[in-house]
Amino acid sequence: MLVLLLPAKGTAVEMSPEIETALALCARCATLPDEEIPAAASTVRSLVEKLEAERNPADKVWLFRLKRCGSFLAYRAEAAADGEEKPAQ
Repeated sequence: MLVLLLPAKGTAVEMSPEIETALALCARCATLPDEEIPAAASTVRSLVEKLEAERNPADKVWLFRLKRCGSFLAYRAEAAADGEEKPAQ
């Protein structure tokens, strides 16, 4: 039996501090005060626009996660505006 060991072609993509901060906002979104939600949504939205403009294939995973995060922040902002309860964690 012949076994050929080759190094993996793919490499881990570094997360920029800007992306890390935006994703941390999403992780804390359920506990953020209602007043901070619009600013957090704006931060995520601007980062998504920046990454889409750059069109770097390595950023696809971050773009996907940031879009999901942005959707959740938009929901929270809408719920806060309507006076609804925060979603349970």
